[in-house]
Amino acid sequence: MSGVSIANEQPEPLTVTGYDIDATIEGSYKFSARTTIKLAGRSGPQQWVPFSLYDELQVDSVVSDAGVPLTFYRKDHSEGLWIRLAEPLAAGKAQAIRVVYHGSLIGFGSALPEMWDESRGDFRGLLDSRACNINMPILIGAARALADAVPPERLHADFIVPPIFDFRVAPAVAAA
Repeated sequence: MSGVSIANEQPEPLTVTGYDIDATIEGSYKFSARTTIKLAGRSGPQQWVPFSLYDELQVDSVVSDAGVPLTFYRKDHSEGLWIRLAEPLAAGKAQAIRVVYHGSLIGFGSALPEMWDESRGDFRGLLDSRACNINMPILIGAARALADAVPPERLHADFIVPPIFDFRVAPAVAAA
């Protein structure tokens, strides 16, 4: 197609420049976390910010970096979470928000389809590791191995999972 330039595309209005997650897993796999999200404006002012959060997790509060409560919207514990900033975030400006949430990791069903291999009808990664007793330490170890497979120079808010054809990933996760 002639006459089309990537430079003409509009950038996303906001970008995430950092996350700071303080999470706890207590007895019976009760999960809670406080996440600080650092945002930067890239184009016109943006007041509502969309995020995804597993639908099993419940949002307790959302506040600005100054501690001011922020309005948020989430329909029937769906994955979508919309947060309204106190003031629209313009290009070149930065702001941090803190989201506090909790839930139970037992029956954490929305994560399961990502591990399911439709073509084989099984949990491919679990079978490859020959795991016979799946517990939380095994899942946490696998998550860490998956995260470690992303090279630090490529890690950013839009790239947190290694490419599907990175053949180093399966053995690293299986070894964890």
